[in-house]
Amino acid sequence: MRFLESLAQKLLETGTDLRDVAVVLPSHRAGVHLRKYLAQANGGPLWSPDLTEPSGFMSRIAGFRLFDATEAVLRLYKTYEQMVGAQIEPLSEFVAWAPPTLSDFSDADGHLLDLDVLYRDLRSYHELEAWSFLEAKPLSSAQKMEMERWQRMGQLHRAFDKECRSMRAGHHGLIARVAAERVSQAAWRSPWKHVWFAGLNAMDPALMAVADALKNQGLSHFAWDADRYYLDDERNAAGRFLRRSIARLGEGSVPLKDLVRMESRRIDAVAVPDEAAMSRFASQWAAELAPSDRDQAVIILADENLLMPMLECFPAEIAPLNVTMGIALKDLPGSTLERSWFNLLEHADEAGRFLRTDFEALITHPYLHESQSTLDVLKRISGRTTSLEEIRTASVGLSAQRAMLDALVPSTRVTAHSHRLEALHAWAAQARSGDSLAQESLFTMARSREVFDRSCITILGGIPDIRSYATMRLRDLQRDKLPCTANRSRGCK
Repeated sequence: MRFLESLAQKLLETGTDLRDVAVVLPSHRAGVHLRKYLAQANGGPLWSPDLTEPSGFMSRIAGFRLFDATEAVLRLYKTYEQMVGAQIEPLSEFVAWAPPTLSDFSDADGHLLDLDVLYRDLRSYHELEAWSFLEAKPLSSAQKMEMERWQRMGQLHRAFDKECRSMRAGHHGLIARVAAERVSQAAWRSPWKHVWFAGLNAMDPALMAVADALKNQGLSHFAWDADRYYLDDERNAAGRFLRRSIARLGEGSVPLKDLVRMESRRIDAVAVPDEAAMSRFASQWAAELAPSDRDQAVIILADENLLMPMLECFPAEIAPLNVTMGIALKDLPGSTLERSWFNLLEHADEAGRFLRTDFEALITHPYLHESQSTLDVLKRISGRTTSLEEIRTASVGLSAQRAMLDALVPSTRVTAHSHRLEALHAWAAQARSGDSLAQESLFTMARSREVFDRSCITILGGIPDIRSYATMRLRDLQRDKLPCTANRSRGCK
């Protein structure tokens, strides 16, 4: 029996009215499957429990809203600006170090570290391998800069946490710290009668503190999705965090399995010459499975770059396919679309003329290329540079000419690049009107742009300069994913 099926039966032992029960799961996807097993086990309607993942659960307890990645960077920039004033660097330079800094802040808060201890003067730490603060000779300029940077990070961390608390919003780590603080207060009352922590592996100290506090109040239950093969052997590193959690919180209500040692398995190894052959073999293997077996089949890719080649190999009749982790936008042509467009604008001269090579790279992009029509446009353009008027004349007959011209029109308005990027997405959507995967990708990119624009206007008071805008957008495209269930080999649903 699957872990989530066992969990569903345990939940139903308390009755079918689960509205006052919360279940903290590793992901939203696990919640979808748990609802299915609850319905199957009950055989009729029932009140669903509150299914959530750790960050959402901690947000509920803290009463804080979780920042998205873009908002967190912009909020940190405003806090940093209040610290350093006119000396602040441009946003385009700030975003180079802001994301790892935010990650460090989140880790420190999630682990409930004392910030005064963490950001202590570097001279109180152990000797450094490369150089020392403890020698009598004067510090070098590099050493002084490192000291100042570390002290400034401590100030920024405290100031940012203070600002976030005043807004009742923040990053994952701060929300976890606030949740741990709240459950330890005598006045706090749980909104749930029972809280189940199910299938979690590594619980950070803040979540562990919350689970511990709820356990002391008699509200929490635990279910570990683990095999004893990984737990019983102390030398097995795979069970390290689960052993720690079980030792502190108990073995839980769902019996631990011993399938690795007890069940027999057959392993077939197949040698293929390259990655392309690997993709073709995996798709052929899946296509030859019976429909009932295919529903229980999983393909795990060691290299996520093989996802798109493998999806291309799948025959349409075996759809739908669930891509669990989604498709990274950076692996789709859309990411290079915006990069090519920003590159074209950056290299344009003061008269608004574009380099022909940049224009050619953009218009022949897979999302914009219109076969012979595109080639005809390029044939009509001569010279090393080209103007918007020349492009207008050369592109007569191009189906998406209006959107293309809107994406390239020069403007002195600061916000123009936001509107032109919107036109670029419209241009690609027209050029790829029959490609469902391209449409999904462009929709996700457009929605990301709208969120970014709103955050800039709300936090910064307006759209930033083109260089900062481009830097932020391209970082978003590296991070964002396209949630996808493949409807056919070239589409998403």
